[in-house]
Amino acid sequence: LIQRSNVEDQVGWMTARFLTAPDETQIFDILSESLGQIGIQRADVFMYESEGDDPVAWSVLRTVDCQEAGTPIRFRSRQFPPSGLYSEDGPFSLALLPLVVRENMEGFVAFEAADVRPCAAVVRQLAAALRSAQLYQEAEEGRRLAEEASRLKSRFLSTVSHELRTPLNLVVGLSEMLLREQSEGELE
Repeated sequence: LIQRSNVEDQVGWMTARFLTAPDETQIFDILSESLGQIGIQRADVFMYESEGDDPVAWSVLRTVDCQEAGTPIRFRSRQFPPSGLYSEDGPFSLALLPLVVRENMEGFVAFEAADVRPCAAVVRQLAAALRSAQLYQEAEEGRRLAEEASRLKSRFLSTVSHELRTPLNLVVGLSEMLLREQSEGELE
């Protein structure tokens, strides 16, 4: 009971840290740092890439600690596991859980853990964190576009105002002259 409570506390702490992560890189860093405290030896996050009509044609390993420097591991999804990723010296045990973000199957997580019970909680929290990061990025892009539109609108209004000012000044000046001439003509 004490150990289970500790795992739940660690999952809660990981979740709290996920809430402050604005992008996927930070989320995966937090995941990597938190796994040992939860009792999970290794978790590899694979994101799908589509090809033609096949939305899951390719898988790309997204967790940083399992990649060779600068070389992402990319393979045909149906050829899991990719060669060299897991020990080929003997048997290994993995739990594969789907990663569903915003109602879409985005990938899967491969867990190497003695106790698979916390794995589902980790995947749920990871999916929520990735969804929040995507929403944050969309909001940032929307803010950037709104600022750009505001800047363009201000520039347009400034240009139009400047372009209209000269002819309007001419019309106002001529109108004033005609009114003065008409007033002077009535006085005579």
